[in-house]
Parts: sequence; structure tokens; C-alpha cells
Amino acid sequence: MRLALRMANACNKDHALHQNDARSALSEVLEYDRAITEVVLPLAGDQALVVGASDHGTGGLSLGQSFISPSPREAVVGYAWYPSVLVGQDGSIHEQLFGLEFWDPIKHLSIDDLLQKVKDRIKEKVKLPGDRGHPVLIGDELRKKFMDPNKWEEKDFKDVESSLRYFIANECEKLGVSEDDCIGGVVKSKMLQDDVYSDADAFKVAVGRLIANKAGLSFGTRGHTSTDINLYCNTPRDRHSSVCKGTCSTTRLASACVLLLACPASRNCSSLMRQFRL
Repeated sequence: MRLALRMANACNKDHALHQNDARSALSEVLEYDRAITEVVLPLAGDQALVVGASDHGTGGLSLGQSFISPSPREAVVGYAWYPSVLVGQDGSIHEQLFGLEFWDPIKHLSIDDLLQKVKDRIKEKVKLPGDRGHPVLIGDELRKKFMDPNKWEEKDFKDVESSLRYFIANECEKLGVSEDDCIGGVVKSKMLQDDVYSDADAFKVAVGRLIANKAGLSFGTRGHTSTDINLYCNTPRDRHSSVCKGTCSTTRLASACVLLLACPASRNCSSLMRQFRL
């Protein structure tokens, strides 16, 4: 039997979820699906084994937000999420909202002017249902507890503002210069670093969570999670498809992949499955 192995890795989804950028993560998932269905499977043919998996979860993303009414007579009175907010986001946070085009002309801005420029950019690049002429009906209690998905309010930008102020103050203090003097140089270079652990990442995470909250989404962390991960496969003649059940614990992923690769060349697959407890 002649065996050949090809491996491809996509990391942009992981980077997007580290920055709590729901729209970019969604786009990467759709691109992954298109790559598999339109390229990989047609080229692989019916004799190839195609396995798709993750090595860990990231972000702890939850869909929808619910709340309990303050009245003892009522239970949960609201559950909502607004995916149209993500559809209205023009590209990724790092490349489209706050890429080179945004940071290039900030040299002579004060910190307050820069903050206003940031807010204006978010409002320009993220279209809410109300902006698109399709406002969302939302009750008063829901409006009090969560961000109004129909409009931008000054309170929405609290975390974005505080993270940017802290970042600028910290960078300028390290250089021993005033905030106005270091905005055009250090701030620009740090913000353009495509690194999920950069000094400016807290600002990008704050922007990501702002947009996610407007869409009714929540992120539990900016790091990795211990949730089950996806494991999908297309095996020749559906052989051993029981291994690929849609999700798999991280501790069993390696065993499952070894089984999938070894069984086509082994006559003792039942023994292998028992050995790996699959």
C-alpha cells in the first residue's frame, strides 16, 4: 500500500478568537468549510482519508444573552442575539478597522482626539441594525442590562477608552516622554503588530468585546479553553467513521488520529480501537 500525507494549518481563526473578534472568526470558519468542500474533497477522491481537527478551543464564545427579571413573578424574560451586527462589521479588527490606514496620520493628535477618532472609526465600520433601517425590538429591561443593538452610546466605549489610555500612558512612561510626543511613533508601531500577545492587544480585545456585546455574544476568556474540539473526517467507503463523531476531547484527539491513519494499513483495527478506547 502506498501512503502519502499532506497537512495544512490555519491559524487566523485562533488569532481572531484570542482578540475576541467574532466576525473574523466566523469568516475563517466559513473559509475552512469552503476549502474542504470545494477543494480538498474533490481533489482527494474516494480513496483518501481527510481529517479536520483543532488542537484546542479559544475564547469561550457563547451565543445569545439572557437575563432574569428583577420581579419575583417573572423568570427569564429576555434572550437575544443579533448576528446582523457581525454582518455589518467591515473586516477584521486588526486589518480593516485599525490597520495602517487608520494609524498612519495620528502623529499630531492628542489623546482625546485619538479616542474620538477610534470611536468614529468603530461607528463607521460596524453597522448596527438601526443604522441599516432594520431596528431590533428590545424591551426596557433588556436595554438596561445589555447594550442597545440599535445605536451607539457613550457608555459602550468605556472599556475601549480605558484600555487605550492605559496602553498609551504605559508606553510613554517607559520612554520618558509626554503622551502627545509618543502617540505618532510607538503607538502606531505597537498597534500594527499582528501578535495576539502584543502590548496593544488589550485594546483590540476591548474593541472585539464591544462589537460582540452589541451582537448579543459573550467571550469567557481571551485564552485557550478546555472544551471539546471538533473532529471530522471523510474516510474511504465510510470506514471507521464512528471515530469521527463531531467532537472529541483534547486528550483523545491524538489517539483518534493515530487510529484513523493506522487502520487502513492494519488488519487488526478492532484491537486498535479497544487499545485507544474509541
